[in-house]
Amino acid sequence: MVLKKEGNKEGNRVADRLPVLSEAEQKDATKPVSVSWALELASQDIGYVWVDHKDTYCVLQVSAENTLRCVRVYNYQDGFWFLSMVRATCAVAGIRLELDGYTVVQQPPRLDEGGTGTENSGGEEEGSEEVQTSMTEGYGEGFTRGWA
Repeated sequence: MVLKKEGNKEGNRVADRLPVLSEAEQKDATKPVSVSWALELASQDIGYVWVDHKDTYCVLQVSAENTLRCVRVYNYQDGFWFLSMVRATCAVAGIRLELDGYTVVQQPPRLDEGGTGTENSGGEEEGSEEVQTSMTEGYGEGFTRGWA
């Protein structure tokens, strides 16, 4: 995987910061199980939010018919790698992926300052109803790093 440099005036664009996928990564991103995952996610109601709670905490939202929007990515290699995989999958699935102008690039939380690495959006009590956030559940053992 090769991360693109941020040297030009457009260097802060999220799309410009996504790594170039290797041939093997491109193949993984375009497997039928990956495409099925993206199509299932994009078929949810507009406004539906999915969070990769397993690895990257990347936040995707269904913003329109057949359109996904990245709402947040943490500013580290795995987050941008995950988005690069999602972009490749969406391209094959015919799904529009909105990045620039919508995605907040956020510094990851520091675990050494008492954080747990888990997130709570506030207003919820401990033990409140859980919401399924993994679209990958049930797609078999082939998923690694939060991807097929």
